Amino acid sequence: MPRRNMEILFGQARPVDVPELTSLMLHLDDTSHQSSTLVSKRIERMVASKDDGVFKAQIGTVIVGVCVFSIHHSTWYDGKIAYIHAMVVKSEYRSRGIGSRIIEYFTKAMKDSGVIGLELDSGFARERAHKFYEAEGFKKVSFLFSRRI
Repeated sequence: MPRRNMEILFGQARPVDVPELTSLMLHLDDTSHQSSTLVSKRIERMVASKDDGVFKAQIGTVIVGVCVFSIHHSTWYDGKIAYIHAMVVKSEYRSRGIGSRIIEYFTKAMKDSGVIGLELDSGFARERAHKFYEAEGFKKVSFLFSRRI
């Protein structure tokens, strides 16, 4: 069992991290319908993108958490917003404060880059995640509607 007081290193994910990040993304509750090949291609694309970002949290040589995001302008605020597409902590490392540390690191990095707010969506069934996000200061402000075209 991982110890609570282990040093967590944060940083930008690199192409060499994609296989481990793919495995980590598949720890999400609602990814059973996703193929690892497609998830890998998406993560690879976002790691290489100028418009998106992938931050990793690492203990030793193990990537234990990830935050995948995009930064965009908003019609509702005078400034840029960082949209979190996914945030995952490896299941065996959960409930050890790593998620809070990722949010803390991400918030500081975004603030330092001029971003004025953070947004995310979370599936209805992910009630534990909702409690976590609310404890981290996020507010429920809308529903996300989606339609494939």
